[in-house]
Amino acid sequence: MPVIIKVETTETRIASGTSARTNREYSIRKQKALLFRPGEQYPDKIEVVVPEGKAHYAPGDYVIHPSSFVVDRFGAVGLRVVLTPAPAGQAVKAA
Repeated sequence: MPVIIKVETTETRIASGTSARTNREYSIRKQKALLFRPGEQYPDKIEVVVPEGKAHYAPGDYVIHPSSFVVDRFGAVGLRVVLTPAPAGQAVKAA
């Protein structure tokens, strides 16, 4: 069973400021979601970053898109989460 991320609302919040490292302004749109991990009884509350140009993720079940995995500047695996709708057979079952 894959990791499932459940978005329940279209509500977002914007985190903005000035980067201490680059001194450039930034604005990041975040959305609350639930993270369902195999073998865990209860989901974790998380926030996902909404991609630029997108207002929000629609409510529903998602999986992490393979393009989320990146190689960082040190050659290590990094993660920049991009969600894609979960296939019907992988959706979170109602309790």
